[in-house]
Amino acid sequence: MPFDFSQIRDQKFIDELKKSPHLLNHIENYTARGNPLPLFTEQLQAEHKKLKEPNLLYPIAEQVYIHINPHTSSDDGYMEYVIVEPDAPDRKIMECADKMFAVQSADLIPPVEITERFNMVETYLKEHVDLTDAAVNYDTIGDIYKLKDSPCTEKRLGWTKASFFAKKSRSRHTRSVSC
Repeated sequence: MPFDFSQIRDQKFIDELKKSPHLLNHIENYTARGNPLPLFTEQLQAEHKKLKEPNLLYPIAEQVYIHINPHTSSDDGYMEYVIVEPDAPDRKIMECADKMFAVQSADLIPPVEITERFNMVETYLKEHVDLTDAAVNYDTIGDIYKLKDSPCTEKRLGWTKASFFAKKSRSRHTRSVSC
């Protein structure tokens, strides 16, 4: 049975559920166990500390959320902090992206500032990801070291992009070598 969006009054929460299938799945499973809908907030506020049983959901990154769940099956008195995120991207996608980035970024000077790193990776992804509707078999796309663009379905792009960002922004040097 499809999720009943009419039970949610917050349009921002509805928008998040519609753009993030993994979040919708989490909420469907959570409420199916008899739990009430969490309160969606874009950012934790001081007022949330005053809640005795905070049933809160908030974003921490693109398509990644924290659900503070007071309705746990544990008797230890602690609340559960659930990370709600998409499934990790296919290993082949990340291998392909890493190898292409290693080759194509060889002449770039690694930025020192984290925001500059994010901008550099964002620019790279915009220029070198080719969106496709068809499933991609990364075993048959040819010599990765000679490709200019990497095909990726829109469905997988969000989480692949988030994973790539996290990996590249943490490294001191933006180059990576995968074997």
